[in-house]
Amino acid sequence: MPTNIVPVAIPSIVTTLPAPNDGEIANSASLTQFVTPLVDDTEAFRQLTYGGGMRRKVLVASNTSMTVYPLGAVVLQTAGVWKSYPHTVSSALNPTTLAGGVLGASTRYWVYAYDNAGSLAFTASATAPDAGLRYMTGDTSYWYVSTFITSAGSDVLLYSQDDNNYELVPSADTEVLTAGSALGVTAIDTSPVVPAQAVSFWYRGTINATLAGRYANIGDSGVLILNQDYLYDNGTGNSTLVSKFMRTAHTSYNGVFSYAVSNAATAISVRILSFQL
Repeated sequence: MPTNIVPVAIPSIVTTLPAPNDGEIANSASLTQFVTPLVDDTEAFRQLTYGGGMRRKVLVASNTSMTVYPLGAVVLQTAGVWKSYPHTVSSALNPTTLAGGVLGASTRYWVYAYDNAGSLAFTASATAPDAGLRYMTGDTSYWYVSTFITSAGSDVLLYSQDDNNYELVPSADTEVLTAGSALGVTAIDTSPVVPAQAVSFWYRGTINATLAGRYANIGDSGVLILNQDYLYDNGTGNSTLVSKFMRTAHTSYNGVFSYAVSNAATAISVRILSFQL
């Protein structure tokens, strides 16, 4: 009777096979030695194509509530060996616990999947991922899942994540400019909300009502700011604008989010709505 070769639950991804040498005995043992790595590779491929392939979907509802929906599978290098770890059931996590039990104030954390004694687990670190947003910088045993930041009061800025698009729950903590009234082009610091790795973000600007015709410019700090977003004072009530800012610099475009107003009595506030890595 033939013997079924069953793959392990966490298969290694093998790139070399133990082919027999000329003159060696060909029997069940030698065939099993050759076929087993192929079976494991096939299982790893199945895991990595589960449901159409890997996908990051995360929801954070509080300082103690994070849901990581099924990722499909995660590839980690453990003890020098690349392995596939299936993740087909949502994980209910606690951001505070991930951060070591205490959330720091105004701190950005990165959530990673890793091997914990042979099982897939999650942790948070202040160390950012590599440029490709795949693994922790310098450590391929930690696979990037998500990122969150805390306020000055050590509260997590709540969000939902679909791959590398982060939608923020509106709050006072997502405001990066309050009643700005600079007449000259002035940079807006978005770091309390938006990570340095973001390539773009959506924002909402609100201008106060003083005198119809006054306005604020919002956009890049380069010479083209006057041709970017205008937010006009209608003289009767606050006006709002929702727009997207691209961070990639090019000719005459610095990638520096900035604003200027036309009159010192004009004030503009800006909140971040979402960002994209």
